[in-house]
Amino acid sequence: MHPFCLHLKPCRGSEGHFVWEINQRGNPKRHSPQSYPTFDATRRAGKATLDALIADWRGSRAVTGAPKGTASTAWQVLPCTALQSG
Repeated sequence: MHPFCLHLKPCRGSEGHFVWEINQRGNPKRHSPQSYPTFDATRRAGKATLDALIADWRGSRAVTGAPKGTASTAWQVLPCTALQSG
C-alpha cells in the first residue's frame, strides 16, 4: 500500500482536454505540466508519474526503515469543482 491517489479531471479552459493530479494523504503532491487530448493519454501520463513516486517512496522507506503504511490506491475521476485549481 502507498499514500498516493491519482485524480483525472477535465481541463479548465481547454475543452476536450484533461489533466491529472496526484495527492499524498489528501495534500497535492504533483500535477500535470500540460493538458492531454484524451482521457486515456492523461491516465497513462499520470500513472507513469504515480509509478515513479511510488518507487521513490518505497526506496526511501527501505533506507529509513519507516513502518509500512495502511493507505490504499484510489483511482477516481473527480469533477473540476471537487479539486482546487493549482
